Amino acid sequence: DGQLFMMAQCHADPQAATACASIPLESSDDASPAVINYVRHTRESLVIDDAVTEERFASDPYILQQRPRSIVCLPVISQATLVGLLYLENNLTTHAFTPQRLELLHVLASQMAIALENTRLYAAMAHEIDERTRAEAALQKALVNVAQLQEQLQAENVYLRQEIQSVHAFEDIIGCSQPLLEVLHQVEQV
Repeated sequence: DGQLFMMAQCHADPQAATACASIPLESSDDASPAVINYVRHTRESLVIDDAVTEERFASDPYILQQRPRSIVCLPVISQATLVGLLYLENNLTTHAFTPQRLELLHVLASQMAIALENTRLYAAMAHEIDERTRAEAALQKALVNVAQLQEQLQAENVYLRQEIQSVHAFEDIIGCSQPLLEVLHQVEQV
């Protein structure tokens, strides 16, 4: 299991809802680490109707200090992998999380799992597209280089053919002209 991050928090005041910039849960004072670790390790939903009197978490410093009344923590599971936790608490009343509300929260946790999986797949697809784009750019660059080399080879081929033709043409002329051969022979002797 990896490190947990708090992604958002909301208070009874709708104006107090905030999206967090992935705060590590260990750095947050807004949730019970004991409850979160329990659900993280058991992967089972936990409903606490009265957190102040709940014996399992009676010594939790967060619960002792903040005195939340009702707490619910649900695992968010995608393809048998824990991908997150849904943690809610009510500081005003006990038994706040009724069976109907829990049913809705389970649906919400399922939708969160789907959304997180879609986000992961989208990120993987975006990474794959980036890799393919880079590979395509490298291939295009290589094709340009190959085309340039091909042009250079063709130009050299034309040049060499012209050289061969000019050398053969000169030898053919020399071979046909007896007076020129005699002059070249005398030049060689000097």
